[in-house]
Amino acid sequence: MIEGKEWNEQGVIWVLEDTFEARGQAIAAVRQSKRDGYDAYSYKIPDDYRDDPFWADKKAIAVYRTKELASALKTEKALIGAAGEHYVAFRLIACGYAVGLAPRGTRSIDLLVANSGTGKSITVQTKTGWKAMYGSAVEPWWKWPVMSRQPPHETFFYAFLDLKSDPSQTPDLFIVPSVEVAPPLLREFRVGSWFVIEDEEDARKYRDRWDLISAALA
Repeated sequence: MIEGKEWNEQGVIWVLEDTFEARGQAIAAVRQSKRDGYDAYSYKIPDDYRDDPFWADKKAIAVYRTKELASALKTEKALIGAAGEHYVAFRLIACGYAVGLAPRGTRSIDLLVANSGTGKSITVQTKTGWKAMYGSAVEPWWKWPVMSRQPPHETFFYAFLDLKSDPSQTPDLFIVPSVEVAPPLLREFRVGSWFVIEDEEDARKYRDRWDLISAALA
């Protein structure tokens, strides 16, 4: 734990400045969290992100810790991912398409979708968060890790889901063509790549865009 700071509801401590002492505190906080059984890491906010309004008021170094023990979280992640895959499959089947889950171990593809009428098919990779929305109800933003990607092409789509921490709620879902999973919405950090939707314009552009998939299968 960093003296004088507490984990916030997202499991993050923001360190005030990028100094030698702050780096040492960040490393110590990560090590202690791992000893306590959590997944944890620290990262430096890139200097070239300072012109981005989203990062402008953020501090130089952040320390992240999962809110639940790593052993429990590993099982939960698998179930959360499966929930997202089956939800997207259900919606596509309801639209009249043939949908199959990709064999376990298939890299970067979760669903195979075909239109029996046209003979066309697409692939979908789902990214599901138990709570992927941050900010506030007035100014929400979302993020999902995208750690491995296959080359983008016109018949490959991503489905980003936020389960809202509540299975009784309809998930927020964003359909994004793979060619558009790219900067500035795709952001690189030391811990990997993240897809970030941070303004209402982008949210409207991709929210519930099943028509993009329908067009590709027509």
